[in-house]
Amino acid sequence: MAAGSCRPDSRQIAIVVGSRRDAESLSALLEENGYSATSYLSAWDFLDVADIGAVSGLLIDADLPDMDGFAVLDHLRGSGVSVRPTVLLGPNEVRLAVRALRAGAYDYVERPASPAILLDSLEQGRRESQPPAAHRSRDSIAADRFLSLSDREVEVLRHLVSGARRKEIAARLGISHRTVEVYLSRISRKMQAKSTPELIRLALAADIHPSRE
Repeated sequence: MAAGSCRPDSRQIAIVVGSRRDAESLSALLEENGYSATSYLSAWDFLDVADIGAVSGLLIDADLPDMDGFAVLDHLRGSGVSVRPTVLLGPNEVRLAVRALRAGAYDYVERPASPAILLDSLEQGRRESQPPAAHRSRDSIAADRFLSLSDREVEVLRHLVSGARRKEIAARLGISHRTVEVYLSRISRKMQAKSTPELIRLALAADIHPSRE
């Protein structure tokens, strides 16, 4: 695999999924929407032959036949590449979603994913594929926003970053599910996050540690 910074102006997307049918349908979707797609049916196929410097977007299935998608994320992070992948997960896999974001993914999409959600995730990840200096600036912004949170809001956010579902957070803190939703809405507004993945990314950028419970 050729390493290096990806080109944000490129519309080349790599797809790493274990199913040929999925690879073909995802490639067709991307090409119908103006992208150039190359698919790989295993992690090693991708790592052995892909020119990562020519890729600006990456879609990885968490469940691959030879190694899981998280091992691919670890390899990419260790190689110093700046591409920001989207990870395909099963439904309600909150802990795996947090694990993916902590490993450097830009976003996660749960199956079955709508074409609009998948395309938006890949496009935003493509635009976020920036040099490390840009990431340091974003980390500083996230840290500044974090300072606006109350102690209770920080506590709720730490549980979210640990991979806890909303009902689990409510049980741990002895509050209602509705109260957790109110806290998360308030936290998202203060952190200027438009989605749960973005909120978790900002929390990680601000170096918020997960709850140990």
